Amino acid sequence: MADEVDPLEDFLEGATWNALVLLFYSPVTLGCLLWLYVYGGEWAVWDRTLGDEPLRDALLGSAVGFGMVLATRLWARTGPGVQLTASLRDMFGGLTLGSAVLIAAASAVGEELLFRAVLQPKLGLVGASVLFGLAHVPLDRSMWAWPVVATLAGMVLGGLYVYTEAAFASMVAHFVVNALNLAWLGSGATDSARSSR
Repeated sequence: MADEVDPLEDFLEGATWNALVLLFYSPVTLGCLLWLYVYGGEWAVWDRTLGDEPLRDALLGSAVGFGMVLATRLWARTGPGVQLTASLRDMFGGLTLGSAVLIAAASAVGEELLFRAVLQPKLGLVGASVLFGLAHVPLDRSMWAWPVVATLAGMVLGGLYVYTEAAFASMVAHFVVNALNLAWLGSGATDSARSSR
């Protein structure tokens, strides 16, 4: 008999992830906004977050995000990519779509405010990207490639910040990457497994 899915257990697991994400990223986001306000005034909050052209930045961020998703899916077919994908699927595979979207939104806003709007002007593109990669160092050794991928992603997201002079494009790109990849991890089947059907 196949394993039956307990809807209550799924709900509680999703609620736990959601609570942890909100407990972590809410103070990060609020702290970054407060930092921007205290050290730059009201203009810095708007200027470094939404910028002058939010529609352009949303479109640019979406395009870059979809490109990054394509790159990660191709990389997931390599040896280290297969191993990392399996480890991430073990970690995030049970997420509901709602939890995946919440995690993607909260992490995109919180991390982009911190690493792009607050740290990158002080540390530069490379410094902020390396710290972004170090923030993704896992406890599980099988996930050794995650901080390397995160550092490269940080360079791309930081490049968006340099180009647009605001964090909104990098937030959108980060959201697209996390939302689509978390949903993909939750689907339970890799691209190579799908193609063999």
